[in-house]
Amino acid sequence: MAFNQIGPNMDLENLQKLNENFDKAETSANQTRAELDSIVMSADPTISDQLKVGAGGIDYGSPQQRLLQERQQLTDQLADIASESVVISKADLTPIVLKNGSKVISTGDSLSFNRHPFEAGTIGGNNGYEYQVGMLSWSFMVRDAIHRMDEYFKNITEIPIRSKNLDANFFYYPLSAPYRNAAFNGIMLMLQTKNVNEEFSFRFRHNNPNNKAIIYSSYNVLNVASAFDIHVDGVFQKNVNTYGVGKDHQGYDIFAIEIDLLGDNQHHDIKISNITQTHPTPSSDGMKYIYLYGIGTKFTTFKMTGQGGTTSQWLLDNVQTRILDHNADVVFITTGANDITNGLSAEQTYQNVSSIVSAIKSNKPSSQIILLSTTKRSTYSVEQTMPYVNAIKKVAQEQGCGFVDLVNLLINVENSLIDGVHMSIIGNDILAKTILKEFFNGANYQKDLVSGNEAYFRDKTKYDFPKQIKGWARISYSGSNYVIDSQSSEGWIESVTKSGTDKVLVKFKVNAVMTMKGIVRSGFVYGFNAQKYFTTTTPPALAYTVELAGWSLDTVTFFLRKTDGTAITETDYTNEPAAFKFMITY
Repeated sequence: MAFNQIGPNMDLENLQKLNENFDKAETSANQTRAELDSIVMSADPTISDQLKVGAGGIDYGSPQQRLLQERQQLTDQLADIASESVVISKADLTPIVLKNGSKVISTGDSLSFNRHPFEAGTIGGNNGYEYQVGMLSWSFMVRDAIHRMDEYFKNITEIPIRSKNLDANFFYYPLSAPYRNAAFNGIMLMLQTKNVNEEFSFRFRHNNPNNKAIIYSSYNVLNVASAFDIHVDGVFQKNVNTYGVGKDHQGYDIFAIEIDLLGDNQHHDIKISNITQTHPTPSSDGMKYIYLYGIGTKFTTFKMTGQGGTTSQWLLDNVQTRILDHNADVVFITTGANDITNGLSAEQTYQNVSSIVSAIKSNKPSSQIILLSTTKRSTYSVEQTMPYVNAIKKVAQEQGCGFVDLVNLLINVENSLIDGVHMSIIGNDILAKTILKEFFNGANYQKDLVSGNEAYFRDKTKYDFPKQIKGWARISYSGSNYVIDSQSSEGWIESVTKSGTDKVLVKFKVNAVMTMKGIVRSGFVYGFNAQKYFTTTTPPALAYTVELAGWSLDTVTFFLRKTDGTAITETDYTNEPAAFKFMITY
């Protein structure tokens, strides 16, 4: 592919460099694709052994991991290439969002939340805050990355959770509704219990002098919505109600449970108890849900206030409610896409955006503003579109705003748009990476999670993902071996086997569970997390963790380890056989 469009910031020398870099990236991608096409459904382990090794002899452990990492490298290359000469950067904004209580908004037209690769149709008034919180559009991924820009942040899957009565279900990935509340790339824990006396507890430590901890949770509108008490080191802190009717994102908005917790780098006990139903017509069986994503020491409120089909004139007319009322520290404005189709001139776009920026600066002088242009609509030429891009760029230059030219960022990236104007999953990835690289370059967060291509989706085949299986299983110890207590109706697991004292082999009914021609296991994308089962009985029952240890073509191995670091012995099985039970989801 040759780059032949020259935007306002791209001279011939940059264009030549761009072509050279893209050719290298494209060659790498084609080579990887050719090798992956040679993978076949086979029980021969030598295939995996051969294809897990990439360029330079790097052994990635499996073909799947090689693909994920090489694809990530390619996407990063494309983001770097595409962002050359199309971004006006500002000073690093990371220190702003590291402050607890900081506020960010993304507003403008539908490109500000870009729901189109994820949710069909419109909802209500077609506002960004009405779409599902788990979408992996660019602004939603930036939101999650900002939440993770906390050196003390831990995903919930990294935290051992204790159950007092073992009368609960632990689901570490959503089993339905891919975006409803699957924020943080679907890395979440859904606690379910009917027991009125059930309690959950975990430990956390940090060294932040703000002496706060933030538990990330979400509301829900189901008849299993709950309220619960939070205690820290035995001291009551607050009651939390998760019932979400009237909340943003269809009642599943992320919210912060802020608690007092000393930043003394010592472990402190956090307990969830007194779990009650809060829906007006609650589940008759007493079931209650709690959703948890992680814990850290700061929270940034991130609001999506854009509305689809709107122009820069609409945003100016609604600047008070859509922007100023939120008193944001960082404001992303994406506009212009509908100006050209609604008869507004580029000069009108300039005047409108200039007035919007002036209003923000007058309302809160410290606000940092990032302006994003329209993409190139398929029904308009580059020559027709660039005056609108340049109008927004001119405002950025005059008023000291950040700026991203979406035309030149995406125009030469294949399949970056889904319908001639809105960004595809690829386009979302590139824009999210560009925003984070250019405006939050001092941040520490999990960069591999800024990707819609590699995150959890309920229906990956819709986005040209390979075949996959999903389900769950409860596994326990009986006699001298592990058995399947129950599993999802598909029945993908064939058997479970105890291996030594510390391993459980889970055998599936299909080969190639980790190859791109076979089964992609959504739970493995970021490291599979089985249930961490603990009890707080008296005397304390055995405390151990269950972790992914490895896999072959059809078998996944889980490793059991005591929480104190010592090995599990046969004596443990003899003394406490009932303690050995856990749950996996995939």
